[in-house]
Amino acid sequence: MLNGEIAMNTIKITLAATTTALLILIACGGAGYKAGKSDISEKDIAKKIKETADKDLESNDVSNDDNFIIDVRDGQRYRTVRIGELTWMAENLNYETDSSWCSDYDDEVSCQKYGRLYNWNAALAACPAGWRLPVREDWDDLIDAAGGLDVAGEALKSTSEWRDSEIEYYRTNPRNGTDVLGFSAIPGGLRTAGGFYDAGSSTACGCCGGTGYWWSAADLARNYAQSWNMHSLDERVNEGRNNKNIGMSVRCVRGREESIVQERIIWPAPDTSTFIDPRDGQTYRTVKIGTQTWMAENLNFNADGSACYADNAPNCEFYGRLYDWATVMNGAPSSSAAPSGVQGVCPDGWHIPSDAEWDILVRYVDRYVDQNFKSDRSSVGSIAGQKLQARDSWASGGVGCDEFYFSALGGGSGSGDRSHSNRWRVGGGIGLSGYWWSTTEDDTDNAWCRHMLWDVSNVRRLATVKTHLFSVRCVRP
Repeated sequence: MLNGEIAMNTIKITLAATTTALLILIACGGAGYKAGKSDISEKDIAKKIKETADKDLESNDVSNDDNFIIDVRDGQRYRTVRIGELTWMAENLNYETDSSWCSDYDDEVSCQKYGRLYNWNAALAACPAGWRLPVREDWDDLIDAAGGLDVAGEALKSTSEWRDSEIEYYRTNPRNGTDVLGFSAIPGGLRTAGGFYDAGSSTACGCCGGTGYWWSAADLARNYAQSWNMHSLDERVNEGRNNKNIGMSVRCVRGREESIVQERIIWPAPDTSTFIDPRDGQTYRTVKIGTQTWMAENLNFNADGSACYADNAPNCEFYGRLYDWATVMNGAPSSSAAPSGVQGVCPDGWHIPSDAEWDILVRYVDRYVDQNFKSDRSSVGSIAGQKLQARDSWASGGVGCDEFYFSALGGGSGSGDRSHSNRWRVGGGIGLSGYWWSTTEDDTDNAWCRHMLWDVSNVRRLATVKTHLFSVRCVRP
């Protein structure tokens, strides 16, 4: 360069008519600049531009094919990339607003690396002037450009950072992307509606390094909005629906503004129905998940040997009854078949699920569970529980998003021994813990069950004594 001149293709300054915000788009490349929040004058902006460009030249990291912007609200710099008709930020937004957070319990270091997490309403207004939260059409076009839902994650994910330091499989089998389009998706995790940060691999929906979630501007029915996510263990991009109070990453986009309108779409209705138990007239919601049809409520048939949690009848009305294994089986022998063939305490046309049938359900709702299963098939690291648990019906709101309308409830558990000093504290209390029997024995004294906790996203497989009192879900092919 002669006389220290800075190589730039273009400098474009856009002044919004109704705001004093100044957005500067510079066609040059280099390492990202991150600054703290401050009020910045045009003179300061020009200085930052020159300092950043000089730094890029010194590091030989200049490309006339890459763009970046400086957000004058706080001085932070973001790389941008043109994909099709749109220009995307190639980094997660890190502008501080109300209802935005840093991952790992507001650790500022996480913000600098992964950007901030925003609830949906904050995300709608978070992008700088001239930019916006992408709508469904924008995400569809991006995913199509990257090869379609099944493989787009590989093309969009960054070439590093996709891992989970707490699970051996993630550490030894990272699924970084090729980043061929320059989108550089990084995994910032999420913040649950209850205020929990997914910094641990067994919490809902992943963690920093394992999972990335991004909001769409599409408003769904009820208090939900559309989102998109990518995971460490495969190459897919997944569409989701999430409570608007969850904190997720934001990618801003520009272009095609004249044709964009606020979206409100209705999530496809699940294949649900109702069933009336002719034995007592009780009505149960049912839902088809894959090839199985499940009762979407815990069984509440008053069989001999069953009980309400804490012997309190209102608990049965909401959480269903609790049964020991002998009552569940109603004289039938153990079965590991799928379907089990054991009607047990279920009504005609329904049966108690075997251990294998529970496996089918868990594997259907969380395709990563195969890699995460331990020798006892406890789905550590999986998000099957988060997908199956009912919303807002567990302690502190729980972690459930009930994606498949299975609506698992924490019905608690108990000891079949009425003289037990802590009869209703065995395995966890109501709203905190849920257990469901299978037809499959482990040995003479123990049978397999499934277990979910209020603050954990997995589904555990446990062998436990047959005299414990657990919930029942009936199923049919």
